[in-house]
Amino acid sequence: MRKCLTVTFLWLWSIMTFAGCAGAGAAFATPPVTPANTATWKPSPAHTPNVLSPVERSSELTTYLIHGDEHTNVAQAQAQLFQEGLRFYLIVVSPQSTGLEADIYQDLVKRNIRATTGPDEGFDTQSVECHPNCVFIYGEAVNALSVASWKNVLRHEQRHMVQAANNPDLAREFRQGTEGLFTTYAAFLEACADDGILVAEEIYHASERMPVLKDALGAENYTTLERACQGIPEAYDRVVKIYEAKKGTGAFVRLFPPYQ
Repeated sequence: MRKCLTVTFLWLWSIMTFAGCAGAGAAFATPPVTPANTATWKPSPAHTPNVLSPVERSSELTTYLIHGDEHTNVAQAQAQLFQEGLRFYLIVVSPQSTGLEADIYQDLVKRNIRATTGPDEGFDTQSVECHPNCVFIYGEAVNALSVASWKNVLRHEQRHMVQAANNPDLAREFRQGTEGLFTTYAAFLEACADDGILVAEEIYHASERMPVLKDALGAENYTTLERACQGIPEAYDRVVKIYEAKKGTGAFVRLFPPYQ
């Protein structure tokens, strides 16, 4: 039986400096995410070791790879991220999958534009024991990317895990049903998750949209943007309000339009 992890991930990137901050291209240090229902939140030492021996890593990794082959590129990428201290489950979905996993597989086949689904994408995965620390992988794509490329995809998905930990309604607010459009909220959080990684630039346009947003908000609103990117609803509402006060009503939707 799979054990469900307590979410202990840090927001693993730093938003680049706003205009006017010292040093173009410099980065802010990223504080730990603090879920609303937790008074004090710190990474659990049990899940964020600095070093894992090969034996420990091999033994532990087995429990985090579901329906998959440890020799595939995506599993090797997961293993390398484990070595860096990240803990999440990979669930490989295929034509043989059943239940929720089958629904996710069919959605990935139908959309045909991505190979992974995290705890977002409009499917409520809270019934899965590893939620929100689960990544569902399209079975036919496990070797479609290099190990290095898969690591970036999985880092993108890990950011969605943080977002889901901070917003239990993430999946519902992300998409208008499993057949509908992804919302402006989804477009924003996807751009946040892809900021600096750019694994899906053609869809989320993070390199275009995030600099525009950061410039408009200004350095004084960095913390609010950081928290919004971590999935905290109140911070997101505040970001929208600040941006539209400067750019006009409807400007945020124009910057982050709904998408199919």
